[in-house]
Order: sequence, then C-alpha cells, then structure tokens
Amino acid sequence: MQVRGAANRLAADLEYAKNMAITHQSPFTVAFDTSASSYEVYDVDSALITHPVTRGDFVVSFPDQRGLGQVRINAAGTSFDGQDEVTFDYLGTPYSGTNTTSELNSGVITLQDTTGSFALYVKVEPMTGYVTIEDSP
Repeated sequence: MQVRGAANRLAADLEYAKNMAITHQSPFTVAFDTSASSYEVYDVDSALITHPVTRGDFVVSFPDQRGLGQVRINAAGTSFDGQDEVTFDYLGTPYSGTNTTSELNSGVITLQDTTGSFALYVKVEPMTGYVTIEDSP
C-alpha cells in the first residue's frame, strides 16, 4: 500500500510541475535523488518552489514521509533518457534533464518496497507529458 500511495503522490507532483510550467509559461523541473529516495521541484531559476500544502520547500523524501517510509526509488529503474530529472516546458512537453532542446523519448521512475518484492512504475510520456502508473516496466 505504501508503494501505491507513493506512486500516486509522485504522479500528482509530476502533474503539478507540468501545470506550473504551463501556468507560468516557463520551465519547471523535477529532479530525483535515487540514493536518498527523494525528489524536488524547482523553477527556471533553479530555485526550489514552495510546496502548495506544506508551504515549505518542495522536497519529498519517501523515507521521511509518514506512511511512505518503506518506499525507495530504484536507481537502476529510474531514467529520463539517461538523466535523473525531467523538465516541463511552457506547453507541458517533457524534456530529459534541464535542457529544453531535446524532447524526452522515455521517462520512468521505479518505486519499490524496501524488500524489493513489489514495484510500480511511474511513466512520463513523450510530447504530452501524460503520467501513468503501471505494474510492469
């Protein structure tokens, strides 16, 4: 259940970053730190944005989250065309890394429990930035 909750939260946060990029007509980036099982959202100036609920910096660390402490981001299964971050442009189009000249070909974040026995895959589709949660890679 924790992995499903984390996948839902991550998918919502990716959608939030995409919507912020469209609303503000400037790039927003979601950067992943697989070693810490965390991610952060920042704007075109590389400044962390404010989380809409907690009102603090938009940094999510699964091991530190109540009810999500057994969730880890799998480094081997997380990639945006070889990068560990995805940037959405003013149309919501995803790009690998922070470079908005190379459109994303594939993007996936693998979430698993601490035992490694269960995993879910949060995928970001090229061109549209559509976010899905799937049971298989």
